[in-house]
Amino acid sequence: MKRRKYQKCIAYVIGVTMLLSGMRLSVYAEESTDNTEIVYDQEENEALDDNHTMNSEKGINDKDSIEEENNLNEENVRESVEENNIEDKKYIEKVIIKYQAHVQDIGWQAERNDGEMSGTTGQKKQIEAVRIKFTNENGEVLDNNVLSYRVHIQDIGWQEWKKNGEIAGTTGQKKRIEAIEMKLSNDYSEQYDLYYRCHVQDYGWLGWAQNGQKSGTTGYAKRIEAIEIRLVKKGDEGPGSTENAYRTPKIYYQGHIQNDGWHNKVYDDQMAGTTGQGKRFEALRIELPEETEYTGGILYRVHIQNIGWQSWKNNGELAGTVGEGKRIEAIEIKLTGKMAEYYDVYYSVHLSQNGWSLYTSNGKTAGTTGLSKKVEAVKIILVQKGQKIPGTEGDAYIQGYDNADLSYTGKIQTQENVNSIMHGGEILGTTGQGKRMENIKISLRRNEKIMPEGDIQYAVHLSNQGWTGWGSQGNVIGCTDGTKGMEAFKVRLTGELERYYDVYYRAHVQNYGWLGWAKNGQPSGTTKCGYRLEALQIILIAKEAEKPGENTNYYTEKKYNHGPDETMYNRANMYGSSTQYLLMVDRKNNRTGVYKGRAGDWSCIKYWECAVGRPETPTVTGVYYVGAKGYYFNSGILKCYYYTQFYGDYLFHSVPYYPNGTIYDALLGVPRSQGCVRLQIDNAKWIYDNVPYNTTVVVYN
Repeated sequence: MKRRKYQKCIAYVIGVTMLLSGMRLSVYAEESTDNTEIVYDQEENEALDDNHTMNSEKGINDKDSIEEENNLNEENVRESVEENNIEDKKYIEKVIIKYQAHVQDIGWQAERNDGEMSGTTGQKKQIEAVRIKFTNENGEVLDNNVLSYRVHIQDIGWQEWKKNGEIAGTTGQKKRIEAIEMKLSNDYSEQYDLYYRCHVQDYGWLGWAQNGQKSGTTGYAKRIEAIEIRLVKKGDEGPGSTENAYRTPKIYYQGHIQNDGWHNKVYDDQMAGTTGQGKRFEALRIELPEETEYTGGILYRVHIQNIGWQSWKNNGELAGTVGEGKRIEAIEIKLTGKMAEYYDVYYSVHLSQNGWSLYTSNGKTAGTTGLSKKVEAVKIILVQKGQKIPGTEGDAYIQGYDNADLSYTGKIQTQENVNSIMHGGEILGTTGQGKRMENIKISLRRNEKIMPEGDIQYAVHLSNQGWTGWGSQGNVIGCTDGTKGMEAFKVRLTGELERYYDVYYRAHVQNYGWLGWAKNGQPSGTTKCGYRLEALQIILIAKEAEKPGENTNYYTEKKYNHGPDETMYNRANMYGSSTQYLLMVDRKNNRTGVYKGRAGDWSCIKYWECAVGRPETPTVTGVYYVGAKGYYFNSGILKCYYYTQFYGDYLFHSVPYYPNGTIYDALLGVPRSQGCVRLQIDNAKWIYDNVPYNTTVVVYN
């Protein structure tokens, strides 16, 4: 009974205290979630009244007592509020995340809960839209401000942020989602981590992104096929690795290719251009994506056929040429600004007949100059400072030789000293002076640039002796005492030099004149003929550069039939013809020669007297070609038989005849015609019967 009265007394004091503290108990009761109610029955009310009366009678109004009871009550209320906060936390822990995907050819799938897969794998179907929301355990959607998300859409880019339960993406447009971002509001982000990952076309499952990070890809045109989302309490272990959650290119580039035009953009060490097709790379564009980690840009320039180095181009500008048929031979690329502080740019080129070069970086040269080699393809990649760099076999850059790097000299008959030093393509020796060459020395200068290594070797054929052995550059090969002359010579390359170059050379030989171009160790000149070698030319030609001439008729071991007129023969060897015949007319001496063979290899097969035009009606001089032919034509009362046209009204034909068949004028060997070339009728008929159309005709004084 005493205990009950004591409880009533305490209750009374608590009531009074709560009144004094602004009805704290009422507030506490309203906020409490433990379903506890304070109930007073009638007996307790009466006891409370009795206690109040008793306390009044006893004068219990001591201030210290009231303050003590009040402090005790405040402590109780404080504990109750803390318990209430704990209950609130438990309520947040029961939040459920739900999501669903709109899938290609399927539409909206059913909702998935925390950690379940939404979408498909192995079916090559793209997710086109998503809805994500937070609910409580009763399925009620929470405040829209709890969750935000957005997606990157094909051909559109990043969409605006969506709130709890809204549609992100598109439906009915057949556009893939490529990447996604999600984030929680501040209240929830303090207690939870939001994890999500994507299953991406060709890549499979990427790593887990979290709390506003990007997941998926951009710039690769790849679809998201499935998605998983997890809500993890702060401090708890995540669902898996967070590496490689998002991929985007660090660099884009594009090539303009021979016969193809612009190819599609590629990125991050992919190949731009072609290999194995022999197509030249003509122009290049390079750019950094908008989503770069650091400020800065990219500069690049190219070395172009017959032009050289172009000026530097900036992000996305065209380097090279379009519509001019010119190859790119080398490139240089470098970063600027903060990008250059944190990244290196590496690049490799695919060269015709060489393959892929070694990667080089940050403004250094990749490719070749001076070798006439075309770049066919390019690879470019950004590498973070300190990370592993790419490789590839071969050289990054090769500097070619020019004509000034090749020199040659030699001793000429009757000259006391060696001839002047000549450089690539220049003529060493004499022509028209009847002087033989007696020895030769060839040198190739290498500088500090990256140039192909190797040797240039040569040998000569001396009269009454034969071939010498091979000598190396810088050595005199041949006769040094003036007793023998050169009749032929040959040159060859070794080492890397042979890989990148051909050496071409030709000889000017007694009675023959200039022979054709020999190359790479072939003999040039004559042997067993007793003809002197009077002059020569040597030139280094890059494998893919234009050649100096035909690689034919550069050597013989026999005497050619030059006929009774060596001067005419030598002149004939200066010309070519589209047929196997060549007609020569010496207007001064009134002679016609017929030659068979080819350029540099003519043999005289016919040599006749003729009659060219009188001084007042001269025969034209120059190079012409066989045209129309006919049995005869009338010249007044006279006839000329078996005519062959070579220029306008200028013809080869027989001497003139009377209509009765007798000769009107048989005189040859002197100028007698109106400008045509008169021949005996049998000779005119031979040309008419045997010399084809378009045969070259040379008329000279």
